[in-house]
Amino acid sequence: MALLIVSKIKQLWNIWNIRVLIQLSLLLQAFLILFASQRKQTGNKWVILLIWSAYLLADWVASFTVGLISSTQSEHSGRHADNGDLLAFWSPFLLLHLGGPDSITSFSLEDNELWIRHALGLILQAPTPTILMFIVGTIKYAERTCALCFASLERFGGSALPKPDPGSEYEKIARRYSSLKNANLPIKWKTIPEPETKFWGSKFTDNNSGSDNEMDDPQLLQTAHAIFQTYKGLIVGHLFSPRERERSRNFFLGRNPEEAFKLVEFELSFMYEVLHTKVAAVRCRLGYVLRVFCFFSVLGSFLYFYLIEKSGFDEFDITLTYALLIGAMILDALSWIMLLVSDWTLICLKDTVQGNATKNIAKIVLAFLGRKRWSGSVSQCNFISYCLKHRSKWLDQLLVDLDIGVYVNKLALMRLSSINSISNDAKVFIFDQLKMKSSVADDVQTAEQICSHGRAWLRVKTDGFDKVAWSIDEFQYAESLLLWHIASELCYNGNTVNISSETRSQRGLCKLLSDYMFHLLVTQPTMMAVVAGNWQVAFQDTCAEAKRFFRNSKLTESDQYVSCQKLLEVDSIHKAEKVKGGKSKSVLFDACMLAKQLQDFKEPTRWCLMNQVWVELMSYAATNCRPTTHAAQVSNGGELLTFIWLLMTHLGLGKQFYQQVSTDKMKLEVEK
Repeated sequence: MALLIVSKIKQLWNIWNIRVLIQLSLLLQAFLILFASQRKQTGNKWVILLIWSAYLLADWVASFTVGLISSTQSEHSGRHADNGDLLAFWSPFLLLHLGGPDSITSFSLEDNELWIRHALGLILQAPTPTILMFIVGTIKYAERTCALCFASLERFGGSALPKPDPGSEYEKIARRYSSLKNANLPIKWKTIPEPETKFWGSKFTDNNSGSDNEMDDPQLLQTAHAIFQTYKGLIVGHLFSPRERERSRNFFLGRNPEEAFKLVEFELSFMYEVLHTKVAAVRCRLGYVLRVFCFFSVLGSFLYFYLIEKSGFDEFDITLTYALLIGAMILDALSWIMLLVSDWTLICLKDTVQGNATKNIAKIVLAFLGRKRWSGSVSQCNFISYCLKHRSKWLDQLLVDLDIGVYVNKLALMRLSSINSISNDAKVFIFDQLKMKSSVADDVQTAEQICSHGRAWLRVKTDGFDKVAWSIDEFQYAESLLLWHIASELCYNGNTVNISSETRSQRGLCKLLSDYMFHLLVTQPTMMAVVAGNWQVAFQDTCAEAKRFFRNSKLTESDQYVSCQKLLEVDSIHKAEKVKGGKSKSVLFDACMLAKQLQDFKEPTRWCLMNQVWVELMSYAATNCRPTTHAAQVSNGGELLTFIWLLMTHLGLGKQFYQQVSTDKMKLEVEK
């Protein structure tokens, strides 16, 4: 009986496998073309996981089905018998599916480096018998391969380089110099100033440093594209000249926070599309011609199949073939619509950006796409909440023995994480702090000093910082971050009675930034790897001490306010190292001491000081995070830290500028 059931299942699989997989492949293509772009707008892990699964499954299903068709035997039986001609006609559709939709060519930056593998796959998939659809499938697959190639870091970095400049002919000038000197003629070197090059923000900085020239969304989009073209080399570590720095700095100093964040949002959207979609391969004259050819080729195949005699084919197979043809045309039409109403359409109209017709088209496109191009939110995680989640001692020991404690703890932290939107007040405060730093960074050297020695900046610009400077000076970066996070939580859970609206706003901002940076530290170590140092030891020691304290105090996860009050009740007048020695790296009671010192400040001064420290901690992490790590975040909803990195760059802060005395050329002349 069991063998009979297995035999029936096997027979059913042999009949339906190709048909089911082809339908699944078509559905996956439809899902990706409609929803793949959502991953730049959300940081939701489940949404990203769903898109990632569909992305991987789409390639596997198409490749596997091609293999099934190739290995199908010539034995035919039953109503659903395999038809050799239709199987041959279906094969190019799978090649078309392997080419993927325009909205996703790669899921991560690493995928772009595999373009050679896809090129090999294109060659190996070529021998299919149906010529017209084969050509369409080959073009689509070639588009994807080219897009991956263009987005690979080596090729992307090459496209960001300026044109080769060999300079003046040295040997010719040397010969002329020798001849003039031998002739005893007076010689002088004349300076030829470097010609002024066109600047993308010039029309917005000509008057009043741009402060009175507010920009609408179409202008912001056009400007963001020019900024992206100028600064895309950041991803691969290119350095920029003092002139580029000064122009960008003056432009962004004249922008308000809303404009600045919108510019960076557009810039990151362009970055996402170049790195993870087919835009680089399609947005050219040849790309448009091939798109038109492909659409009419599929339409021609549909008409041909409609007109031929089909009496020898199975009814279901005929229906499936129609579904494939109609599905291909619908997906192609959707690609055309998305292509025509995308941001890049506005860029094509840049030569007539001041025309009313162009502005109206721009407004329609922006309204169609919506204003959201990143998640607009930050993940939140809290140390106190995590430590109040008790596990028994024997379970903790078991996890250590199995060497999986780190992974279980990370899952627990992710489960406790939440997502909060970034308010306009937060954007205003962050941008104003960055502008304040940029306003005094008149040269590259000063900018580097401000970014490298944030403690000195805080001492000069933050009233009362000297009192709490030990919390920054005496600890590594990650230890300071953890210490300030705990202290911020203790202050946040303090007295909330009769506080002003300004204090409430500053207090909420402190909580937002504190929980965000702690979340990055514990769940995204790649973003903090350069500055994290010995953070895991400090984190585990602080966790162990906090859990012991809460366990001894019989506190549960619902007692967060009470737990903060209990910690503040401890008479922490001496630093932990003096009391316990230096072996334990716990900063729990150092944080209690810091919180008590901060509570001595009046409100809202206390919260303003704390927020300034948090912006400084964020700035330091942003400038020290690897550029490729920042670039990887655009496909996961974006990160506030990446926004800060680009804002600092455009404001002339950071490490991506080189110092140069002069770029003027010299000309040899005979002195008169």
